[in-house]
Amino acid sequence: MSDAAIAMTEEAGGQTLTMTRRFAAPRERVYAAWADGNQVARWFGPESVTCTVHEWDAQVDGNYSLTMNHADGDTTDLSGTFREISPPERLVYTWTWGGDGGMAGRETLLTLDFEAAGDETVLHLTHSLLLDEDWAQKHSMGWGSSFDSLAAMLAS
Repeated sequence: MSDAAIAMTEEAGGQTLTMTRRFAAPRERVYAAWADGNQVARWFGPESVTCTVHEWDAQVDGNYSLTMNHADGDTTDLSGTFREISPPERLVYTWTWGGDGGMAGRETLLTLDFEAAGDETVLHLTHSLLLDEDWAQKHSMGWGSSFDSLAAMLAS
């Protein structure tokens, strides 16, 4: 499981999840793993989930959409719009679950700050406007597992 530092706070509009994880790769490489849809398709999603990227237009007001393919055959759709692009320091985009579950249709905001630490990168993830603490906890588990997949891709 991920060795990310995790915090959850209640804020106006919902719950905010913050996570910090160090990656053994330069900041430009970690940033590219999030900004390039082809790379996102290689690592995104919790363990045993594969990702199909349908659109990944990483520019301000560009859109993205993807499907997470679960081992049991279920799928989960995600989509959103890029709000801030500052290579290699920061990515900000909206995050909206598809389907009909508890978070379906709720727009949340994902902020990724990439901090250079010598030959490594410290990633600060903030996922805000989550429905409640339960959903923040579920997202922390998903992001933690995704971080593990990202670390494995960066090491290969």
